[in-house]
Amino acid sequence: MTERRRNQEQRALATTLAGLLASRPDLNEVSRLVVALLSGPLSIRGGAIAAAYDGEPRLLGHWLSMPPGVADTDRLRQNLLDASIDALQGSVVLPAGDGTAGVPLAAWPLGPAGQPLAALVVVLDPPVDASRVRSCLAELADVLAIYVAGVQQGAEDARPGPEPVPQLPGPVALTDRQHSVLALLAQGLTMRAIGARIGFSDSTVRSESLAIYRALGVHDRDHAVARARILGLLAEPHQSVGTAASIGTAASVGRESMDDGGLPG
Repeated sequence: MTERRRNQEQRALATTLAGLLASRPDLNEVSRLVVALLSGPLSIRGGAIAAAYDGEPRLLGHWLSMPPGVADTDRLRQNLLDASIDALQGSVVLPAGDGTAGVPLAAWPLGPAGQPLAALVVVLDPPVDASRVRSCLAELADVLAIYVAGVQQGAEDARPGPEPVPQLPGPVALTDRQHSVLALLAQGLTMRAIGARIGFSDSTVRSESLAIYRALGVHDRDHAVARARILGLLAEPHQSVGTAASIGTAASVGRESMDDGGLPG
C-alpha cells in the first residue's frame, strides 16, 4: 500500500467510525469496531476503553485476539489498565518499535485536554511504527471522546449518587444556512459547488464553514462531519458495498478470534 493511500485511509477513520456509532453500540462493540477499522493501517490485536473510578482505572469495554505466546489473560488485562493510567492523566503512551518489552501497547486520552474522560488502549503486533500509531489514534480520539461522554452520562443518569462525569461542550446551535452548508460538506462538495447549490458566494460559504468548525470545536471538514454525525446533526451515511463488506469481514473474523481466545469480561 502506498503512503498516499495509507494517509487517505487514516483521514477516513473518524468519519467511518462516526457512521458506525450511529447505531449506539455498547463499549465492547465499540472496541471491536475500532480494532476492525485500525486493522487496515495498523497491525493490531485488540483494543479497550478505560476510565477512572475512585482513582482506579477500570475497563469499560474491550475486544482482543490473544497475541501469540500470551496465555496469561489476567496479566494482559492488568497491562491494559496500567497503560491507561498515563492516558487518563492526559499523556499519550506509545510503544517501542521492536516489541522487546513484551506486547506493544499504546494509549490515547479521550476528552478535553488536561481532563480526559477516558482512554483508548490498543494492543499491537511488533514491529510498530509509532508515528503511524499516533496519527491513527489521533484521528479517532475526538469521535470516541464524544461517544464515551454520552455513554458515561447515560450511566450516571441511570443511578443516583456518584459525582457528575465531566462533559464535552453541550448542544451545538447552528443556523439554518449552516445546517445546509454542513449537509453539503458531508457530501464532499467543494466550496464553489456548495455556493452554486444554495446560491451564495464562495467567500460566504467559506465563512459559514469556519463558523461551523468553531461551533463544533474542530479545524477541518472531516472532523466536522464526524462530530456532527455523533451529535445527530447529520443523517447516518450509507456505507458503500466495499466499506460494509470490509467491516463485516473484520467483524466475523473478530468474533471467531474472541470465541477462540478473547479476553474474558
